[in-house]
Amino acid sequence: MAEVEAQKAFSEAYAKARSMDEAALSHPSMDKDPVTWTEVIRSFHFKRLKEDAGLVGALGFGCIQAWLFLSCFAPSRFMGSIWVGEYSAMRQLMTFACYLLTSCLFAEVITARKPMVQASVLTIAAALASLSLSGSLFAGAGSEVIGALANVKCILSGSAMGYCLALWARHYAATGNHETLRIGEGLMTSVLVVAVCLLGSRFGIVSSVVLPLVTLGCLHWGLRLSRNAAKPPVQEKPASKNDVPMPPLPWRLMLGLIALGLGYGLCLGYSESTGSYPPSIVSVCLAVNALVGGILVVYAVQTGSNFGYSDACAVVLPLAVFGQCWISTFQNELLPVAAAAMRAAFLLFDCLLWLQLPKVYERTGTLKVFFLLRFCLEGSIFLGLSLRVLTFASTDILFKVVSVTACAMLLSALMLTFANNEVSNVWGFMPVPVMVGGRFSKACQQVKGDYGLTAREYEVMQLVMRGRNGTFIQDKLVISQSTFQTHMRNLYRKLDIHSNQELIDLLEEYIQKVDDRQ
Repeated sequence: MAEVEAQKAFSEAYAKARSMDEAALSHPSMDKDPVTWTEVIRSFHFKRLKEDAGLVGALGFGCIQAWLFLSCFAPSRFMGSIWVGEYSAMRQLMTFACYLLTSCLFAEVITARKPMVQASVLTIAAALASLSLSGSLFAGAGSEVIGALANVKCILSGSAMGYCLALWARHYAATGNHETLRIGEGLMTSVLVVAVCLLGSRFGIVSSVVLPLVTLGCLHWGLRLSRNAAKPPVQEKPASKNDVPMPPLPWRLMLGLIALGLGYGLCLGYSESTGSYPPSIVSVCLAVNALVGGILVVYAVQTGSNFGYSDACAVVLPLAVFGQCWISTFQNELLPVAAAAMRAAFLLFDCLLWLQLPKVYERTGTLKVFFLLRFCLEGSIFLGLSLRVLTFASTDILFKVVSVTACAMLLSALMLTFANNEVSNVWGFMPVPVMVGGRFSKACQQVKGDYGLTAREYEVMQLVMRGRNGTFIQDKLVISQSTFQTHMRNLYRKLDIHSNQELIDLLEEYIQKVDDRQ
């Protein structure tokens, strides 16, 4: 009798909460109370910045994004990137290659042995190399000296960026709260930093020295605040790196990332070679960063939930296909429009990887899959840039063939990535079957009552929780594929989730409540 009364009281309290403004409700994956516009504005107060690890992390993420853009994605004629001489494009690719090797291939190694010391040494060395190169440029040093310093600066800057990114990813994965809000704030911060650096050549030279040091300082301060918080881990992680199993690879997502990165790299390379990159393409990229960052912040505050793959499905595919088709067909005509579409598609995919990182890390205890996916995305950008550099001296026919091929690959890969129910399982993690028993039935019944599920939605949810795939559920319930997808969309909407894994997490919470009452 007491259990029935407790369940009734819980249902009434939840129904009252659901009747409130939806923006004030917390998404299950956010782990904290939802934010309001007043809190967002107040959060930029300096005293709050000294105490909030999340805000320091957002500032650090913005600095890393600005550093990466200025070093690898800005036009080679931009003075702040210290690209000098006839080998400017090759030096830009050299920096990008060092960044990729450090951040993606050696991520597990650098996060194991005194990583902050290594990152500090590399970052300070990169800043000193940039300072020496800047002094040599103004002093009119010989071309051989400037070229040697530029090469050293490329290697140090790329490696330091990779170290800082890997460390920030580990910190963000372990302490990520209000992920969408933090990523949006970071993007808007990067826009401000890059805009200041583009004011003149002297600002650019200063940025190549100061920006790495500011990034390192934010990283140090964020880690210090996290240690002082002494927040216990959500899930016990393996004690040894050898105990961490390699999760299954999400090959569909990898195909989409490779195709999108290749198309974006070709777009950047073509813009660079035609001479239309500065200033129009840079302005377009900054505008897209500001737009996407603003959308993420508004989305987080208004809905109280995280931006998911289902939201990106209707955005990424048409943007990417439109941008690549425009480049393949019209070449120089309205190139900034195509660049804006490709930049927006790339940025959405990049943000989605970051937004899903805390969940993936919580489930697996490793960053291997995340860094592998980043290598697929950014490595394919490097490939696209390299192809344009190699084909620059040839006719446009070769580039057209490569571009059309990339367009076809992009369309097929992205359609495969978001096909059917892969939107809900895009990371490739199959749901862990839940043990069927009394607790399972009670928890499912409570979810049904609290969220107002229909009888058919309840049946679909039970089968999904037991690890059944879509084909089995369709045969079991004698329903069509479209009907099954409709039930899944309704489940996601009513439960305010974005993946099957979040559905399992929600049920585990209810099972824990059942155990607590018993």
